[in-house]
Amino acid sequence: SSDLQAETFFGCGRDYEAAHIVLFGAPFDSTTSYRPGTRDASRVMRVVIDKKTGEALRIETAVEDLKLANAIRFYNGAMFVTDTYFDLDRPDGVGLGGVYRIPLADCRDKPVKLLPKPQYKNDPYFLGNTETVALPGRDGDNSGADGLCIDRDGNLFFGTFGSGRFYTMKRTGDATWAKPELIFEDPKVFPCCDGITYDPVHHRVIMTDSATNAVHTWDIANKKFATLWRNGDTDGADGLLDQPCEPIVWRGKLIVVNFDMAFPGLTNTENDKVHTLSVIDL
Repeated sequence: SSDLQAETFFGCGRDYEAAHIVLFGAPFDSTTSYRPGTRDASRVMRVVIDKKTGEALRIETAVEDLKLANAIRFYNGAMFVTDTYFDLDRPDGVGLGGVYRIPLADCRDKPVKLLPKPQYKNDPYFLGNTETVALPGRDGDNSGADGLCIDRDGNLFFGTFGSGRFYTMKRTGDATWAKPELIFEDPKVFPCCDGITYDPVHHRVIMTDSATNAVHTWDIANKKFATLWRNGDTDGADGLLDQPCEPIVWRGKLIVVNFDMAFPGLTNTENDKVHTLSVIDL
């Protein structure tokens, strides 16, 4: 809440084993569904709100047939969503991810069904791809497009989880964007791009780096990369980063969610009992 008190906005009544939908993240206006072992059946969910009371009424499917729905942003009457996995078993080991744009009018009355991934280039909602080659020591992790944000000019910025490749797609019209352009790649300082948010005051992109417990920035006007914060392995109880994933700018501060789920190649080595948010003054 506005006074920094935790409250339940929308809860699921069934236990995990009986649930048909498991909520995983709630980025701004929407949420993605994810269930371990079913990455081919991810969906974008919509929470319907009572306009008078502001209370959550129900949850329903908005977009179907993603493999791993990840970031969601809204711009000019449309939803933009990254799908981290397009092809899980390519023989060359390259992981494809990508970005979709779905006009909100198309999913207002019934869910939008995306084309099967082998046909993604013919999907009218498809915008562009990312390619990821797993870095050494990351146990073959070739996860693709993850975090996403949109700047004041409507340009998209997104990155890959498995390698930290950072892309932009420049807006070319009311509903058109150029092909993905790789604008930064240096796995020595940025090996993993998780969540992304836009800082409108400083006209920059803020990116979390789950691999190295770091938060980085991209100065849009000057095309300059910088590290805002980095710390070593911690349980997060002291306020430090503990495998950061989702950031949001709020009242001059950066609020960072710590994912804290250790796997090979990360600074974070243990799943701790404490689950935390970190706060960085901007």
